[in-house]
Amino acid sequence: MTTRTARTRSVHLALGLCLLALACGRSATPTPRPLGPLPRPNLLQNAELLPDIAPWQATPDPLPSGVTMAHDQAGYLTVAIDPSSVPRAAAWTQPVTVEGGSYYYVSYRARTERLAGYADLRLCFHDRAGRLLFETGVSPISGDTGWATYAWRCQAPANAVRAVIALGVTQATGGRAVFDEACFAPDDAPPTRALIVDYAQEAGMLRTPQQ
Repeated sequence: MTTRTARTRSVHLALGLCLLALACGRSATPTPRPLGPLPRPNLLQNAELLPDIAPWQATPDPLPSGVTMAHDQAGYLTVAIDPSSVPRAAAWTQPVTVEGGSYYYVSYRARTERLAGYADLRLCFHDRAGRLLFETGVSPISGDTGWATYAWRCQAPANAVRAVIALGVTQATGGRAVFDEACFAPDDAPPTRALIVDYAQEAGMLRTPQQ
């Protein structure tokens, strides 16, 4: 009787040690990291455009005749131009503090409806005195287009302290542009990237800088 009890205790002890070892091994296993893209620290305020429009501003102020700018509760910014022979330019703008020489990532979503002109996200860098140092667009679109995302990477000029992001239209004589999901964030990607050419497959021609 005593031998059977001791044997039972030994089995229970061994089973307990096995369960403890499994538990310890399970807790030591690192949690898998998500495979999706990491969220960027968007420097734009109210980038979702909800529930109101602040701190986005309609420019110029006052707006030219024939230009209508609106923000709806779904979170879209629109710029509409009445048909005219006089080209118009208008945009929703927001200033952002930047560090000179740093790299930034900028992107936005847009679609156009019968737009005679160009819709784009324009980026202007200014120095401490307010002087314009550099201005560029991301990807101008026109006509009738569906929703698409446009992105770009850039380096702020050495003396830049402020950037102005503008979602709007230029040289427009009619039509409508709608914008959503603007992003302006520090770019942590390396400034130097590798170009890999696979000679086993022909996917197209490699353009030279002169083309």
